[in-house]
Amino acid sequence: VSERPPASHLRIGVRELVSHALRAGDLNLERLGSAFTSPVDAIRAHQKLQAARGDGYDPEVAVAYTVDGDGLELLITGRIDGVLTLPSGDVIIEEIKTTRGDIDALAEREEPTHWGQLEVYAFIYAEARNLETVTGRLTYYHLDTETVREVERSLSLAELRSRFDAIVDRYLRWAQRIAAWTLDRDRSVEAVEFPFDTYRPGQRSMAVSVYRTIEEGDQLVVQAPTGIGKTQAALFPAIKAVGKGLAEKIFYLTARTTGRGIAEGALDELHQRGLRLKSVTLTAKEKICFNPDKACNGEDCEFARGFYDRLDQALAELFDHDAFTRERVEEVARRHRVCPFELSLELARWAEVIIGDYNYVFDPRTHLRRFFDEGKRPFTFLVDEAHNLPDRARDMYSAELCKKDVLRVRRSVDKVLQPGLWKTLGALQRAFLSARPRFEEGGADPEPPTWLTPALRKWVGEVEGYLDRGPVPDAAHALVVELFFTASRFLRVAERFDERYVTVYDASRKDLRVRLFCTDPSEDVAQSFAKARASILFSATLTPFHFYQTTLGLDDELHRLALPSPFPKENLLVLVGERIATTFRRRDDTRAELTDWLRAFVSHKPGNYLIFFPSYAYLSSVREEFESEGEADTAGMEVLVQRPDMAEDERLDFLARFDVNPERPLVGFAVMGGFFGEGIDLVGERLDGVAIVGVGLPGLSPERDHMRDHFERTNGAGFDYAYAYPGMNRVLQAAGRLIRSDSDRGTVLLIDERFRQARYRRQLPPDWEPRYLEGVSDLEEALADFWAVETTM
Repeated sequence: VSERPPASHLRIGVRELVSHALRAGDLNLERLGSAFTSPVDAIRAHQKLQAARGDGYDPEVAVAYTVDGDGLELLITGRIDGVLTLPSGDVIIEEIKTTRGDIDALAEREEPTHWGQLEVYAFIYAEARNLETVTGRLTYYHLDTETVREVERSLSLAELRSRFDAIVDRYLRWAQRIAAWTLDRDRSVEAVEFPFDTYRPGQRSMAVSVYRTIEEGDQLVVQAPTGIGKTQAALFPAIKAVGKGLAEKIFYLTARTTGRGIAEGALDELHQRGLRLKSVTLTAKEKICFNPDKACNGEDCEFARGFYDRLDQALAELFDHDAFTRERVEEVARRHRVCPFELSLELARWAEVIIGDYNYVFDPRTHLRRFFDEGKRPFTFLVDEAHNLPDRARDMYSAELCKKDVLRVRRSVDKVLQPGLWKTLGALQRAFLSARPRFEEGGADPEPPTWLTPALRKWVGEVEGYLDRGPVPDAAHALVVELFFTASRFLRVAERFDERYVTVYDASRKDLRVRLFCTDPSEDVAQSFAKARASILFSATLTPFHFYQTTLGLDDELHRLALPSPFPKENLLVLVGERIATTFRRRDDTRAELTDWLRAFVSHKPGNYLIFFPSYAYLSSVREEFESEGEADTAGMEVLVQRPDMAEDERLDFLARFDVNPERPLVGFAVMGGFFGEGIDLVGERLDGVAIVGVGLPGLSPERDHMRDHFERTNGAGFDYAYAYPGMNRVLQAAGRLIRSDSDRGTVLLIDERFRQARYRRQLPPDWEPRYLEGVSDLEEALADFWAVETTM
């Protein structure tokens, strides 16, 4: 049964209606208002005010109103914050807004959208009850000081009807286009077929499981090997679910830019089969911004100046297309002189598929509040390469602050023109200095940094007033804003500090750094998943399952699907050098022997090879030994080396060197978990072998040790959760670069004595048949046997 009304009927909330109809003027991302108010804080403030209103006050009054717009029925819904009926019979309609900014300036500014929202609510309420006059009360509440400002106006039904009609008429012009588009979309979704003549092995099973999961409103975890077409197996059934009314939007979430490109390609395949569906690719603000050195306000940036006056024209032009890619968004944004980042966010309102980074759903700083601050909605989350999400989630719910950043901003601020900023920055600097013994001692502290937060709150409060007074075109402005965001995030995390957190102190590199580290973000991630009807997580490496279920807060009753490799087993040779120790303490002792193994591995058959290491330092030391003079085995080889600071074009050039039938052997040195360790495709003879040195354990750190202690207390598997499982995931991802199609053939060499241990051995794929070798001669013999056999097709 479809859950969506027919296309000739549209439903919209009062807030969204008013926002669309009344936006005008400049874009100003530095005007605070409620921008830094969490939904929980706002709800508590509303409840506190509502409870204090006394008799005759009804909170959260649901309203609805239907408009017949020339064949289009528009249903407008919402909840009035409060309706107060006085003994005299007079009625007050209240709209509550929370802020951390300058409450007096906000009340005096008469924000059009605030009053517009109040007036729409007042009209719907008065019209239903035939009230000739009501009083509108706009109430502002400061979350930190608990200050309240109330602004009241007497509103007649006649003037309310006039303003309501004007708002609706403006929106209806756009709504008519949306209604027509929805009919075209639904017809195409119903008709579109799978974009290939046949399914790959396992692909149909995954697609069926995805659709059933969406239909039932559940969660699904899919572990499927690279090469079966996971992206299309997830997207195609999710799109069919949109056509059946089971989903309103699909969020395709990735950890890397390459993943976004693959999703765009899968949609293109369906568009070529006749699909009409809008998709938008969200690009990080710092990457897509036209003026990264300018402040986000109309005075400093031409693309913010008059943004809302030109936004509708840009939207209208883009809506002629179905794929709102980064390139297309940038092109139209330049032509209409609007901010490309904010334009892409606006497009997300009207796109059925939103492609972007994990943080747009899971990060409390950057999640799409317009979608996720109003409870559960009929959304589908498709989480690609989901093995990356646990570590990314820890970063999202952690925060840090450095003394050098405080000092840099203070040196830039004019203490005469901005005495408040200069003074509060001085207090912050003194707080760091008073805590120097903590930093010099280092390590992790289970207590929050209460020595810092009072001074930090004063600084943030001072900046809020500074920003609400309007942009200040001086050299310090950008630095002040940057530190403000960092400090606000730190305070937000500090408020959440509990047994899952630890404070890490670091005095290295001539700086003092304090970090609030979240060891276990599972509760927070679970709350994000709860905002969707269905969530599908998929990756080639989600072993062991209980690790991901625990660290991501997934449901106990979720569905699981593990698909075997569809490729011939005989096309992959897995070898293990079981006698070489690669632990940090033994690396110098075994470097020469390790290098002998690597030379033998890449010399046996001319071709392309990748060698992965757990760190750049280890990579560098072995590479030096590998290329030492006088070694005939490596003479004539071309060696490429990954650097930690490689730009995107350098990475692409690195991959482009892996060509079919190279003129001379090519060996790439890379790190596990980096750009080349996952998400790249070197199909066929572009890659003949992968060697992996070590079991991939993350480096020792106070954060990881605290994770180990936390999970040791909670489930008795501390070392596995903090080190072993993440490490082996990096190993398996690196190995997965090799076999990408049923015609690929190659060898994987694992080098570390620990691969014999049960905790690592049991994480190897069940379809692998590793051979454990003692010496280089065993390796050479195994390689000779493997490459002597013709390729299996």
